[in-house]
Amino acid sequence: MALPEAIADLAIMADPNRGRDKFVSYAEKYVNYHMMPNLMREKKISFKGGNGCNFNAVMDHNNGAKHVEPYEVESGISRTDTTKRGFVPWRISKTQMAIDETEMAIADGPEEILDVLDVETFRSELALWELLEDAWWQRGATTSSNSKAPFPLNYWVYTQADSSDGAYSGDHATTGEGAFLTKNHNSWSGGPGGIDVTANTKYANWNCAYTNVTKDDLFTKMRRAYFETDWGDPIPHPSYHRSGHGRCIYSKYQQVAEAERVAENQNENLGNDMASKDGLVTFRRHPWKPVHALKDQAQDYVYMIDWSWFGIAGNKNYWMVRKKLREAPNQPTVLRGDTYTMWNTICYNRRAQSVFSKT
Repeated sequence: MALPEAIADLAIMADPNRGRDKFVSYAEKYVNYHMMPNLMREKKISFKGGNGCNFNAVMDHNNGAKHVEPYEVESGISRTDTTKRGFVPWRISKTQMAIDETEMAIADGPEEILDVLDVETFRSELALWELLEDAWWQRGATTSSNSKAPFPLNYWVYTQADSSDGAYSGDHATTGEGAFLTKNHNSWSGGPGGIDVTANTKYANWNCAYTNVTKDDLFTKMRRAYFETDWGDPIPHPSYHRSGHGRCIYSKYQQVAEAERVAENQNENLGNDMASKDGLVTFRRHPWKPVHALKDQAQDYVYMIDWSWFGIAGNKNYWMVRKKLREAPNQPTVLRGDTYTMWNTICYNRRAQSVFSKT
């Protein structure tokens, strides 16, 4: 007599003829995950209370410096307020698991091969990783009307075609080498973090369109972007900057493969920008990694990300809250467990970020 489908996994776990304790996972949808390893780290999380996370951005100095001569009469002094306060609202993400008490009864004692609870915990955590990876690379809904999804990368770093302009022109077009994009996202007209980019033009990411992954096209534009976005702080001050992975380039596999072929075939002519060694493509010594979550997107984006300015804002009162296992409604032998977290993504320095899109 065949076992019910609901406990088919259990027959494997309790089989005494099989190996104990360990298992190999085929559950992952993607070869590599980028969002969680880079952002879900202790030093990347800022815990706050309230209904969201605020951050401060100083847009300009006070214009109070000048050259003077002896006995010069001052013409007066004025002060302008150039500090803007950004705001990131909370989003709630959850993952859940379910386990029947009969499963734990069967896979118990000497017959236990795998801890049923451990396996289900692993599967529920992987489900959360996959959910957040998809959300980060904007595979989910990405409009201001969506009050559930966390802010994707495209919320913080976007192209001119994504902005209120709606199309590439000027320095952002394929004929240019790029520029800081001083327009708001078309889907989030209030600006990233609620700061109007049109009125605060320094609060902008770099953007340019490209046609080919070649030295004269994309690589030239990436070189210009690297120069324009490599910001430093001449005056030490308290900062949101976090140590971490630093810069990294991300795109579909096709762009990585094309870059690798160019680097292999023309390495002596590419200067110090591109390199390919042991299967790793680098641009100015920063890795260029394929993103499997971008595979099905229509656009061929290339992101140049400085992770030291990205982070996660988490609610200190509701961070990775694991609910106790409890009886599921109308299923007296089934226990369910839920894990909730209240959080959102945040980019403190947009002008250290770049994106290129193929047209």
